Amino acid sequence: MPHAVSFWEKDTWLQPADVLIMGGGLLGLWTAIQYKQQKPAKRVVLIDHAPIPTGASTRNAGFACFGSPSEMLCDAQLNGTDAMLQAVEMRYKGIQQLRSTLGDARIGLELCGGFECYTKWPVDFEDKLHELNGWLAPIIGTPQAFAPMHQSMHSMQLQGFAGMAGNLLEGAVHSGKLVQAMMQLAHEKGVQCLYGLQHQGWQQGQGNVLETAIGSIPFHQLVIATNAYLSSMLPQLGIKPARGQVLVSKPLAGLKMHGTFHFDEGFYYWRHLGNRILLGGARNADFAGEETLDTGTSEVIQQQLEQFLIRHLPQYFSAENIDAQIDYRWGGLMAMTESKLPVLQSLAPNVWGAMSCNGMGVAITPVFAAQILRSLLTNA
Repeated sequence: MPHAVSFWEKDTWLQPADVLIMGGGLLGLWTAIQYKQQKPAKRVVLIDHAPIPTGASTRNAGFACFGSPSEMLCDAQLNGTDAMLQAVEMRYKGIQQLRSTLGDARIGLELCGGFECYTKWPVDFEDKLHELNGWLAPIIGTPQAFAPMHQSMHSMQLQGFAGMAGNLLEGAVHSGKLVQAMMQLAHEKGVQCLYGLQHQGWQQGQGNVLETAIGSIPFHQLVIATNAYLSSMLPQLGIKPARGQVLVSKPLAGLKMHGTFHFDEGFYYWRHLGNRILLGGARNADFAGEETLDTGTSEVIQQQLEQFLIRHLPQYFSAENIDAQIDYRWGGLMAMTESKLPVLQSLAPNVWGAMSCNGMGVAITPVFAAQILRSLLTNA
């Protein structure tokens, strides 16, 4: 028999929403919080199919970064300098808003610096860094974001690299604490959060309605902020998921590597996690295989990550002990665009699709949520 709705359910959780947000990750949470700050009397409801957000928000690497030099230079060549700087500005401003809204301690933020390693130091790269610094100066407010830091590789126990560039403006967060803090703030603002609630899709007609496992929720405006999951919900959008796999080592005695690191235009990324090493990426070893909604792991990518550890941190990892040295393995789901910019698209009257944070959700979602907010207020 179909679910029978009680009076109590209908008069509380199933009341009409001024704004209904589908997707309880960082983007959905930021959007809900910002809307309630602007319109505290409005009813905002956020739903997610899982008890906690599990697509990318709690399954990322916890980088509070705005981009590595080689990635920025590549994006400038592919998409133009203006588009690259627009993406960087969103990330940088997002990190500042993250810190001012929640506080560093609450989200476990460490301003440990961001570094990029190179197996071959590019020709004229210091000139390119100087040019990049000039582009970034108006955004970050300092004339030198990036500088060569070759001498630090040895002290950080990194081997097999010819050079390293870095900045002291980036850092790392505890992704679990970040999401938890956002969920608490949403509750404090009066957002009705319904986690673990399955939905059967939205309907339009004489009234907008979202069908859920506990009944129908009428809404005035709907934001679908499910990122990679939009690829299955609305395949006509052409959104392609991109899985990012991660592994975390067991505690390592005497670990001196401290910071957030990138290699190969950002396809490899690693950081200290206390006295552990977190390493993710290698998606470019199997693009087709990583175009999936499966949050598990694959042997192909995990082997690439293991070989990276053996090659560049041989004092801790060898072919004989690598499996015994790994404590965690998981996958998170991203959605990508060629421009590296997120996409907000009108799907129907008063229905919005918000997608493609391009693996930079921690940094970019506060600013992207403000863009969504402007559209909601304009069309209220």
